[in-house]
Amino acid sequence: MSAQPTPGNGAESGAGPNPRAGEEANRAAIVVVGRDDATRQRIHRELARRYGTDYQIVTCDHPPGLAAQLRAPRAAGTSVALVIGGIGAREPDAIESFAAVRA
Repeated sequence: MSAQPTPGNGAESGAGPNPRAGEEANRAAIVVVGRDDATRQRIHRELARRYGTDYQIVTCDHPPGLAAQLRAPRAAGTSVALVIGGIGAREPDAIESFAAVRA
């Protein structure tokens, strides 16, 4: 799983062309975590429309792999401003996933 914001691989960036695309590595990330594809896409679209100019919007479709997915961007100097995800029967390992990236 790639932590790069590339559509179609579980990690997606902000919508449409971005005049600050060259600055993407300097923008903090908002990460959406969850297994449900439709929900992730809907949240991604809303966040990209509202915050895509100022933040990288990244999605993760495998909550247990979140910590590993965020290592490369963090090593490259990209900070994570916010992690959004669900906790419930459909996301039984969400607490552990969030705890692993809390720092």
